[in-house]
Amino acid sequence: MKRREKFLFDTGALLAFLNGGEGSGAVKELIDRIEAGSAEGYIAAITLAELGAIYNRSAGFAQADRRILQIRNSKLATIAMDAEIASEAGTRVIPGVSFHEAIIAATASSVGASIVTGNRNLERTYVPVTMYGTVVENSRPENP
Repeated sequence: MKRREKFLFDTGALLAFLNGGEGSGAVKELIDRIEAGSAEGYIAAITLAELGAIYNRSAGFAQADRRILQIRNSKLATIAMDAEIASEAGTRVIPGVSFHEAIIAATASSVGASIVTGNRNLERTYVPVTMYGTVVENSRPENP
């Protein structure tokens, strides 16, 4: 029996999907596979916080709440950060990889998922990456 692919969506991928941005078609195809049960999908809990903050700043609380509920009501499982993920994230912070990116990588690693992203920085984390749409390099400042 073939093992189902596993995908963890970063904030950029979900924003592309929710807003119809560049790469949204590729992200939608993956989400459709998850909704159909032919793949597994995940998000890191920190991604919900980031989505809420972005939508709250740009469109207000009601829109932020709607978008978060849209994601929470999907078949994307939310992975909370535990001590194991936190410890692994600490070891993945290297030049060019932010703490936030390291948390995403450690969360994907914890479930054996590929990160769906447009952020090339995540390739430095040694976790499989599935790129979509516009590729972003050095999207976050390096850590001190």
